[in-house]
Amino acid sequence: LQLVHEYTENLEIKVVNCIALHQPFARDLRYLTGSLKVSNEIHRSAHDAVHIANSTKFIEKGVNDSIVEKIGELARMALNMFRKSIDAFLRFRSLRLDEWQKMDDAVDDFHEAIIAEITTIMASDSSSWIRAGVSLILATRYIERIADHACNIIEASVFVLASKRVKIE
Repeated sequence: LQLVHEYTENLEIKVVNCIALHQPFARDLRYLTGSLKVSNEIHRSAHDAVHIANSTKFIEKGVNDSIVEKIGELARMALNMFRKSIDAFLRFRSLRLDEWQKMDDAVDDFHEAIIAEITTIMASDSSSWIRAGVSLILATRYIERIADHACNIIEASVFVLASKRVKIE
């Protein structure tokens, strides 16, 4: 996390210096400001990753392997989105927003299904599952947030490329 903080700070300094010394305009200025936004999304995702790691310390091995596997799948979906969003920004590529919306909806729906399953188990076996269930729910929420950060990066990419503000809901 410290390394992410250092990279974020260094990028901010370089962007401010570039703006002050070179007075960029149009796409170059959008790219610089977009870089700051993407850096912030990466920074926030790193914090979410730390929260995910901290959430898992209350989960005993073998608590419910099926749910843990589903959370792993949710994490793969979010990581795929995150990687694609970073790649799109770095390569000045535009992704179809309707396809991106479908990926985000799939993550959101799967997240909700996992939470429903966890709460059902918590209600039927409350004695041993309360702490683990809450931890698993928190972990899934942080994973879902990483997918949301990827959406924000795509929004920044569209702004840089097309000078349009879009919102992926």
